[in-house]
Amino acid sequence: MSTTFAIGQYLNFKNSDGPGYFFQNFYIGKNSTFDGHSYNFLPFGFSGTTVSRQGDNVESNLVFPNNALSRPWAIDAIRSRWVAKVRTMLLSPEDSNAEPTLLYFYVGQVSAGGWAPTTLTLKLDSVLDAVSRGIPHRTINQNLCGPL
Repeated sequence: MSTTFAIGQYLNFKNSDGPGYFFQNFYIGKNSTFDGHSYNFLPFGFSGTTVSRQGDNVESNLVFPNNALSRPWAIDAIRSRWVAKVRTMLLSPEDSNAEPTLLYFYVGQVSAGGWAPTTLTLKLDSVLDAVSRGIPHRTINQNLCGPL
């Protein structure tokens, strides 16, 4: 007997008006419960994270279908700088209620966006930016780590 698994994402948008929005991109037409919240199906893609050598920024992109339903809330997300938490999960393809396994998560703030004829993209920047937010850089040295 073999068990098959799949990979999907769970997305949580936080805005200033309340608990936010919860979406997942794997179980088509179904809801999935995780961490006490019901995640509705929404087709979206999540691009990988990029980090500069200086550690000054981390950014990712969320891609959604471009339609009359997605544009108004996307504009609000950009203007209000919503925070998004994307969890990449190992899922059971057969059971939307099975407990998923967390593989990776990313937290970013919506900083920009735009749309093409069929897609809408939101750019997420790291909520901790060492260059513009004044967080001091730390380098590995003997005082912090002991003998190197």
